This record gives sequence, C-alpha cells and structure tokens, in this order.
Amino acid sequence: MRDISSTRSPSPPPPPPPPIPRQRSPSPPQAYKVVFSLAPDALPDPLPSIEAIESAPTITDLFSRHTALVDSSYVVKFGTGVYRLEAETMRFVRQARPDIRIPQVHAMYERRHPEYPNIITNIIMEKIKGETLQSKWRNLNKDEKLGFAQQLRSCLDSLRTIPHEGLFARLNKTALQDCMFTSTEPYYR
Repeated sequence: MRDISSTRSPSPPPPPPPPIPRQRSPSPPQAYKVVFSLAPDALPDPLPSIEAIESAPTITDLFSRHTALVDSSYVVKFGTGVYRLEAETMRFVRQARPDIRIPQVHAMYERRHPEYPNIITNIIMEKIKGETLQSKWRNLNKDEKLGFAQQLRSCLDSLRTIPHEGLFARLNKTALQDCMFTSTEPYYR
C-alpha cells in the first residue's frame, strides 16, 4: 500500500508578515480662494484655516448653512447655502449705518465642494461677546421683550433711510431669494 502522505501536494507557504504601519502623513490643506480679507494688522488673531473652521463647535446647523465658534475671536458661517452677497451686504450696512450693530466681516473664502459642483463660502466675522437673544427670550418679562422689539424697529427704520432707487431687491439688484421673501424678479415701487 502506498503512503498517502507522499501523494499530497506540499502545503502553501505561511502568509507574509503584516506590513509595518506607516506614519500617516497629514492630509494636504484644502485649497480655497480668499475673496476678501482685512489687513493682518487689523485682525484680532490670525485667520482660521478651513480645517479649523470645519472642526470647530457649531452654534447652528441649518441644511447647508453652518455657524461655528472658532477660537475666541471668530464666528464663521459656512456651507453651500452661504453666499458671497451676504458678506457684501453686512459690509455695506456696517458702512452705511454704523448705528446698527452688525458683526464686522474679517474675511471671506470660497472653494469647490469636494464631491459636488457647489461652492462652499466661508464668512469669517467678529465674535460679539454676550448671550444670544434666543437663549434669554424665554426668561424675559413683557417689558424686556417690548424693549428688544423697539430696538429691532429702530434698526429697521435706520435701514429704511438708506438711499435707494425704489427697488425691493438684494444689494446687487437681483431678485430676493430668502425663505421669507421670494420673487422671480426685483420689485419696483
């Protein structure tokens, strides 16, 4: 009788040892275009990177619009639902009506979304110290709430004194596109 062990094929060699883990190199910084920026000496701190913005704690998330608290100096609104015109409007109102307290826009970045054809806009603005009205509203009495309403009325009255051409539109004279005001063309009075 024949020995069975001699008819078997040789056993496969043992698997190679696992590769030695490599140090992972940091991902390259995301490319972006600086649309606007104040001079470095006019900034409270160096401007944040895209990575710092996107890893910062968010204050609000609304669909494709996010607001993050970056360091102690900046609040950044960013996303595909944030538009250049918002920063331009904030800058315009700050210049036209300094009596209205609006955060100063320090810089604006734009970049392509990595997966979609959309533009991601980052508006880097001044962090105004204090508490939000949203966090305080529930605990305010009627007179305090009325006081805030009067302040808002005063701001709106001030905005209405900005010279205009009888046009109810965005700053760039295009149709309004907002969840409260929508139109397909500018409105003239």
